[in-house]
Amino acid sequence: MPTVTAPTPISYSPVVDAVTYQQFLRGEWEQTKKLRILTEMLEKNGNIKFDEAGGSFIQWNARVGEYAADYRADLASRQFSRKQLRVAYTAPWGFLDMTGVLSDRDLQINRGPSAIKQLSKTMLTEMGEDFRKKINREILRTNASAATTFGQATFAGTTAPIYGLPSIFGTPSTVKNWNPATQTTTQTIAAADREAMPNATYCGVSTNPSTTPAGVDNFLAEATSPVLANWSSTAWPGGAATLVANIVAVASRLNLRLMRSADADEQADMGLCDKIVYETFKQALRAGTTQMVVLEDKPTEPDVGLVKRRFLPFEGVNVFMDDDAPANVLYWLNSKKLEFRLLPQAAAEVSGTGAIKGDATEMFSVTQQHSIEQGGHLVAATFAGQLIGNPRFQGAAFNYA
Repeated sequence: MPTVTAPTPISYSPVVDAVTYQQFLRGEWEQTKKLRILTEMLEKNGNIKFDEAGGSFIQWNARVGEYAADYRADLASRQFSRKQLRVAYTAPWGFLDMTGVLSDRDLQINRGPSAIKQLSKTMLTEMGEDFRKKINREILRTNASAATTFGQATFAGTTAPIYGLPSIFGTPSTVKNWNPATQTTTQTIAAADREAMPNATYCGVSTNPSTTPAGVDNFLAEATSPVLANWSSTAWPGGAATLVANIVAVASRLNLRLMRSADADEQADMGLCDKIVYETFKQALRAGTTQMVVLEDKPTEPDVGLVKRRFLPFEGVNVFMDDDAPANVLYWLNSKKLEFRLLPQAAAEVSGTGAIKGDATEMFSVTQQHSIEQGGHLVAATFAGQLIGNPRFQGAAFNYA
């Protein structure tokens, strides 16, 4: 029986017209899809803000001080002075670029009806989807502060990055402990300490809870600080420096610490971690002798995206897994206090069809032109936006000591 040799694969465009698709490929496996929950939660909450005003940076104010009420003796003179109760956060816009090309040869071998339109639309849609994937990784991993955090190195690029969640939770290389009851730090964090002291500059404002912003009257304790739990402490009820022994107590502690008021929008609503931490959390819940939570492991509510997600409900917080979350970290977030602000973007346009609607490309400014030198249709997509948040309502757990 003669030996049949498989042909050498040729290089062809990854997006081809439906008419000729089967000539190249019998099926396609999409292996880039992953679990990404935070951007979907922000979208559900209406916290992806389109068409923000221009300017070289974003600025927003947060009230961190209070008016004081004092006793006054009869007929004593009152004192009047202007009170400064707010701090101003500022952040630069983050810009991301993505490029693609359709060669003239791609178009020559794809001669079905509306081939150019089909090719362009497919590529633009895939570019939009991949942009979202990149943005999700930036949100969960990029450290834009000068302080180290979770093993995430400080961003070393030449332009302003998207401020990822690690930017909020920065600590110096020598991490100190933090006692919220006494509002003090006493030493470098050790196994006996359940909390670490945040100490970074987030969007121009210090997250150090032991300092008061200059000029602020009656500063509210921890008004600009996140909560950092040390899950490797031996002081948790589990008594061991392991995640499985302590994760339930750590999550409960974060939930209580981040319950900043009785208002629903000032309490944590989602946990976020990688699959290993998620599985550890699930095992710890099942191993407990007293089960105080309802454990769900099926795709039910909440439906925050196109598909329902697996999650663990815990004390009013839904804990999700996300493939982009850093290792050994449990984010404990108030997604209502996070916003993704976007500069105005022109909707992507396919030649001769008008703007594409209803897909991810609407978030990006897209430019197309034909290059006679390269012999192809060049596509450049630009994203301009920034993730901003209120550190006071965000928490994270990590093995600090």
